[in-house]
Amino acid sequence: MLITGLINNSKYLLALRKLINYLKENHPEIYKSLGEPKIISAAPKDAFGTLKFVRAFLRSSYYDVEDPQLENMKSTTAKLLKRGYILFAVAVMWFFTFPIFFFIAVKLAG
Repeated sequence: MLITGLINNSKYLLALRKLINYLKENHPEIYKSLGEPKIISAAPKDAFGTLKFVRAFLRSSYYDVEDPQLENMKSTTAKLLKRGYILFAVAVMWFFTFPIFFFIAVKLAG
C-alpha cells in the first residue's frame, strides 16, 4: 500500500509539473489567471497559488480551451489526484482498523 501510494504521488507530481509547464508555455493567460502556480516553493503564497490551481483548473471546466493535449493532461492529473485521495482514505481506515482486528484475533486465540 505504501509503495503504491508513493508511486501514485510521484506520477501525480510529474503530471502536475508537466501540466503547469504546458500551461505556462502554451496558455500563459490561463497560467497567470490561476496565480502562476509552482510545485515547489518556500513561499506560502506559492503554495496557495498551487491549491487555487488544483481547485479551479482540475475540478472544473471553467477554463475550456480547444486543446486536446491540455484536456488529456488535465484528465490524467485529475485521475491521479483522485486515486491519491482514495489511497489516503484506505490507508487511514486500515491504520485505525488493523489494531482492532489484531486485538480481537489475539483475544480469540488466547
